[in-house]
Amino acid sequence: MPRSPLPLVALAILLAFPSLAQTGDNPENKHVIQKLNTIVIDKVDFDKLDIATVVQFLIVKSRELDPAHTGVKIQLNLPPKSSAQWFHIHREVSITLDNVPLVELLNYIVEQTNLSFKITHGVVVMAPLEVLRAPSNAKPTDQQTQRKLHAIFLDQVDFKNADISEVLEFLRVRSEDLDPDHVGLKFYLEWPQPSAAKSLHLHREVNLTRNNVSVLDLLNRVCEQTNLSFKVIHGVVVVAPPSLLPPDSASP
Repeated sequence: MPRSPLPLVALAILLAFPSLAQTGDNPENKHVIQKLNTIVIDKVDFDKLDIATVVQFLIVKSRELDPAHTGVKIQLNLPPKSSAQWFHIHREVSITLDNVPLVELLNYIVEQTNLSFKITHGVVVMAPLEVLRAPSNAKPTDQQTQRKLHAIFLDQVDFKNADISEVLEFLRVRSEDLDPDHVGLKFYLEWPQPSAAKSLHLHREVNLTRNNVSVLDLLNRVCEQTNLSFKVIHGVVVVAPPSLLPPDSASP
C-alpha cells in the first residue's frame, strides 16, 4: 500500500482529531496525542482483518511499545448492524506498513473503514463521523450503567468459540437495541501483553448458551470462562484481569 508523506505534525493532529478545539487543553488528551505521535510500530500486516481485531491489536501493541507500558486506550463504537449499511461502514482492514506511527496507522484504518476518531477523556473513540459529530447526552453514571446491567435481558445467547472482543461487541450492540433509550452499554477490554496473559491463565474463547439472561449474569459467566473480571468505571464496563482493575471500585 503506498504511503503519502505526512503533513506537519500540528496539521496532522488537527485533521485527525476534530474535537481538539474543545478538548485540546485537557492534559489526558494531550498525553494521548503525544503517544499517538511517538509510538511507532515496526511492522503491520493486516489481511482482511475485522476492525475489532485490529483495534485490539493496536491496544496491545501500544502497551508493549509505550515506555510506561500503559499504551493507548481505544474504544470502538459501531452502530447496530441494521444501520451499518447507512453509514457505509467496512469492517475489513487490509494494510501492510513498516515503521508506522500510531497516528498515521489510525488514519489509514479509518480511511478504509469509513470511520473517524477523536480523543475524549483520554480515550481514542473510533466511530462513524456522524456519530462523533452528534451532540452527546450526559455521560452515564456508574449507577445508571449498573442498573442497565441488571435490567437488560437477552432472550437467547449462543457463543461458540467466540473471541472475547466479539462477545463484548455483541453485548454492546444488543444492549443498544434493547435499551428503551437506545443508548445501551459501553464496554472496554483491557487485555495484557501475551506473556502476562499466559501467566494469568487468561482465555479469549467463550462458549456459552443461555436463554432469557441479564447482561450482568451473562458477563459474570463470560468472566468465569476467561479468568477476567469487570468493573464500572466512569459509566463504562471495563473488562480486564483483576490485577489491572482499580481496587477502590467494586463490581456490581
